[in-house]
Amino acid sequence: MRSGLVLLVTLLLAACSAPVPLAGAVSEPEQVFEMARPAVVIVGAFYSVTWSAPLPTLTAGAARRLRQQAAAEVGSRSPGGTTAALGQAELRLLLQDPGAWLSAGPERHRQTDVVEAQGSGFFVTQDGALLTNDHVVDMPRDQVERLLVSGLEQEGGDAAALGALEREVSEALGVPVGDAQARQLLQWAVRRAGSGLEIASVSASYRIGFGSQSMRQVASDGVPVRLVRHGAPAPGRDVALLQAPGGPYPALALAPSAPGEGAQLDVVGYPCRCGQRPAADRTLTPVLSQGRLVEVLPMPGGWRALGTDAPIQAGNSGGPVLDDRGRVVGLATFTDATAGAGGHGFAVPVDVARQLLREAGVHPAQGTVGREYARAVAEFDRRHYRAALPLFQHLVAIEDGHDPYAAAYLERTRQAIAAGADRTPPAWAGAVAAVLLGLLAAAVAVITALLLRRRRRRRWVEGEILVGRPVTASRGRSTAPERLAPPERPALPGETIVEGEAWWE
Repeated sequence: MRSGLVLLVTLLLAACSAPVPLAGAVSEPEQVFEMARPAVVIVGAFYSVTWSAPLPTLTAGAARRLRQQAAAEVGSRSPGGTTAALGQAELRLLLQDPGAWLSAGPERHRQTDVVEAQGSGFFVTQDGALLTNDHVVDMPRDQVERLLVSGLEQEGGDAAALGALEREVSEALGVPVGDAQARQLLQWAVRRAGSGLEIASVSASYRIGFGSQSMRQVASDGVPVRLVRHGAPAPGRDVALLQAPGGPYPALALAPSAPGEGAQLDVVGYPCRCGQRPAADRTLTPVLSQGRLVEVLPMPGGWRALGTDAPIQAGNSGGPVLDDRGRVVGLATFTDATAGAGGHGFAVPVDVARQLLREAGVHPAQGTVGREYARAVAEFDRRHYRAALPLFQHLVAIEDGHDPYAAAYLERTRQAIAAGADRTPPAWAGAVAAVLLGLLAAAVAVITALLLRRRRRRRWVEGEILVGRPVTASRGRSTAPERLAPPERPALPGETIVEGEAWWE
């Protein structure tokens, strides 16, 4: 019987060689990345900021002093200098120290600008629930102000702004003004405006982008999403829940527990490599960072951050941290610059995210779309192109124009089939595997039944019919155990009771 069982197992394994991995099977990091990235998105937070600042002005007294000092300089070199020479001298003095001549006027300039913040996020249900960090979607007002001033300083190099300032100063002084001179004055004006800047209101809106896009494209073409619930920036519970319309979307499965020390971790996200302010026209692409769990950091907010040596950069915030089975164990959140540790990135663990989802009444699940995508990628990686073809066709048919990966995979699958590179096993291999699996299950059931019956017979004969009970003689010597009368019981199937002993037929 044992040799027959070994033969069945051998045949089954031969028929099922190179199977598609079951959900939760260990995968290579590159395969984890390919399976995960359709569920990972760019999260853009757009803060509409209305602000005001005092306008710099040249008072009458300052203008008179500027003209006198310019005339004195010109006169010492060329008595009776021309108007052009006086204008050049005034411009030179103004550029040397704008604050000596310009001051904040009584009027305030008021305008509205958009401050952008960029992070990453991922779907946890196929009907559009997605997670990101709280600090991506709930920026403190002081940080909004810093980004606003930074943006205004960057706009100091804008060609249109420089051209307007060149014309204004040139008309006032009667001399031509170059780009470098205009840029110097504009940057000073921005810095002075920042010191007296007042924010009247801030309102936020959110959009998500798929695939490789710039923040300008996300702002114009991204899918609008709404903020459902959020925690607080680290050291608080730095998680936020967004809801996208439509669907279905590929989603990621959440890991049931935290990873152990030294566990492999894969971080997927959209690093912008841009500091705090993303460049509007820089194309953002999903990136895989690999590392391991190297420490667990207790946080004042009452949770424990997962420390990893996988690189986490600006823009990664809110992206998934995955185990070697492609399940989410946390959200990339901050680096050692925030934590004061040494050279590690940190993630909010998945149990903190799960608590927020429970509070919002959301039940995370990978869903059929996520599982189908994982299966399609697995088939493609094994060069089972004919098996992957209908899966990618279905994914392209049901997606709402947001997933750029399924269409690309579909085209590559068709090209591979046309080139004769398909290695899909024949259809009968699956049927043979199913039959052998059934035979194996039947064999196991039979062997189990026989073993149980044999154990039951031994228990009856030795444990109930013959009971060893020592009998002590008058001189204290023990005699052999006596045979007791067997209890009444019905015969088991396939046996006959003869004088209290069971005999198998």
